[in-house]
Amino acid sequence: MKLYFNGCSFVYGGELDNPERDSFPNVLQRKIDCEILDDSENGISNQRILRTTLSRDLKDYMAIIGFTSLYRTEYISKNGTWTKLNPSRKIRKEHEDFSMIKDEWLLMNFINQVLVLQNHFKYNNIPFFFFLSFANNMDEREKVLKYWTEYKENKPMSEWIMGYEDLFSCIDEKTFPSLFDSGLVFQDYCLNRGNDTLPDFHPTKESHQLWADYLMDKIR
Repeated sequence: MKLYFNGCSFVYGGELDNPERDSFPNVLQRKIDCEILDDSENGISNQRILRTTLSRDLKDYMAIIGFTSLYRTEYISKNGTWTKLNPSRKIRKEHEDFSMIKDEWLLMNFINQVLVLQNHFKYNNIPFFFFLSFANNMDEREKVLKYWTEYKENKPMSEWIMGYEDLFSCIDEKTFPSLFDSGLVFQDYCLNRGNDTLPDFHPTKESHQLWADYLMDKIR
């Protein structure tokens, strides 16, 4: 079996001393002795995840995708390169145009991104598993909440879904369970089992090990 990974810093191993060894993709590689292809990168958007995943020939791979903040995006700069943009933070405050972005547009964009990848994998008979990396159920974790509350990434996914049940019903709950159960979000899953976070709230080495164990059941 070959495994393909894509996602933000939560997949890449942000803040780990040795992500090439301790991030969950590399832990899984050792556990099942398989070849991996990892396109994850710090600070990227779901749009970049979609774009780079679709550019790959994933025949003979299983794809494991960690979706990130709905507010991140990317654009082509003047020099022709793709550039990351996270308007939910300082840029969102400084640029009036970004403050006009409606939650409904972000939600529609996210659903489209998920469905494009889901249907692409199904059409091409590529096994896959999706998960949310972070941002749900922060209310009982004061340290994390203090950092995140000024940003809308903290909005629980259950609140995103309300009123859009018909659209979310198009998404396969079996292959994207954390979209419907916040306890299965990567960060929540680890925090609920007693694991702390690193200073900038990324998963610890122990959390990556725990998540690798969780994913083992999805791979088998």
